[in-house]
Amino acid sequence: MNFRVYFSEFAYQQLNHLDDCDKVILLGWLNKNLEGTNAPRLSGKPLKNILFGHYKFVIGKFRLLILIEDKKLIILKINSSK
Repeated sequence: MNFRVYFSEFAYQQLNHLDDCDKVILLGWLNKNLEGTNAPRLSGKPLKNILFGHYKFVIGKFRLLILIEDKKLIILKINSSK
């Protein structure tokens, strides 16, 4: 079974505040590399301590905090390192 990508309400609001060019890059990467994959953990870095079970994904200048559970990839936060 393949994983599906979902956005939390907070991450969706952050996505809507991005430039159109950045949205295309970010959504294109998510669609190509995470949507429908069987092993999303290979692309991210597992976090420790209170964020155990969460993963950090680096996409260009963006950092995504993603929770992986039950074939769902839930994007919780999008940070930009401008």
